[in-house]
Amino acid sequence: MTPPPAKPAARARALRRKHLQQRQTVIFGTIIAALLAIGLLAGAMWAEIIPNPVSVPIHDPSPTAPTALPMPCPPPETPPPAYADITVDVYNSTTTAGLGAQTGKSLTGVGLTVEEIGNAPDLYYGSALITVGPSGIPAAYALAALIPEAQVKVVDRESAVADITIGAAYQGLAKPEDITLDPDLPIPAPDGCSAVAVGQLPPDAPAEGSEES
Repeated sequence: MTPPPAKPAARARALRRKHLQQRQTVIFGTIIAALLAIGLLAGAMWAEIIPNPVSVPIHDPSPTAPTALPMPCPPPETPPPAYADITVDVYNSTTTAGLGAQTGKSLTGVGLTVEEIGNAPDLYYGSALITVGPSGIPAAYALAALIPEAQVKVVDRESAVADITIGAAYQGLAKPEDITLDPDLPIPAPDGCSAVAVGQLPPDAPAEGSEES
């Protein structure tokens, strides 16, 4: 017995399913091919076989040294004061607990008078920042010779006390044999030193911070 011919509706449904399957095959094939191409391209760029079209600079998070300050010109024919005649306040700007107290002990050990020890409110990236008034410039030279890479800042201050802000690059005091400043001779003016204009100095802003922890 010959089976009856398929109904038109059934044939239409079968045709739609066939077309749908064909479209799905094309779509999934395209997606898989694209993913493979992306993977191959990424691997080639990672292996530096082909250059990366997008170059994103990598920022170094390490601290950078502050802009160099010109040394103030020393008073003419003035020798550096003896350590016993210098009074300082020491401020720790780093995250190393106790560094201010440790530095203060080292400074006391060479003869300086340490009046106050505390934490600076802001991080200083250099070795140390020595802040003095005009009358403290000779003492600043003695301190700068004692602390390698220290910078000196002159502010509008009447007090003879010098502030020493210990920075992230601080490596300790210089060895006695490495100190070249002669205590018996006038302080030599370095090349490029800056003359101090008393009426144009920045206001005094001592590194007052919390007591060192």
